[in-house]
Amino acid sequence: MGTFIPVTPTEAIGKNEMLPFTVDGVDIVVVNLNGNFYALKDTCPHAGAPISNGYIRGESLMCAYHGAKFRIQDGAVLTPPAMCAIPSYSVRIENGMIEVEIEA
Repeated sequence: MGTFIPVTPTEAIGKNEMLPFTVDGVDIVVVNLNGNFYALKDTCPHAGAPISNGYIRGESLMCAYHGAKFRIQDGAVLTPPAMCAIPSYSVRIENGMIEVEIEA
């Protein structure tokens, strides 16, 4: 079990937007999908590009470099060229702050 680390206030990320952060040395992207917050590692597993440079398309996140798509809720790969999922992190909201659980 990891530690939940405060990242940013909920109002800092608009509906259907995302922002990159470095949390305890880990590059992540936090996505606000219709008012629900999710956190993924900010790296496309295909070629290592920052996934935060990509685009939200419905409930998926598309890499800007080669077009791989991933499910926002859990990082599952939806379309190639990526062949594996993006690691996801647990998120909770405490007193209006988005907190992300990072493994120790």
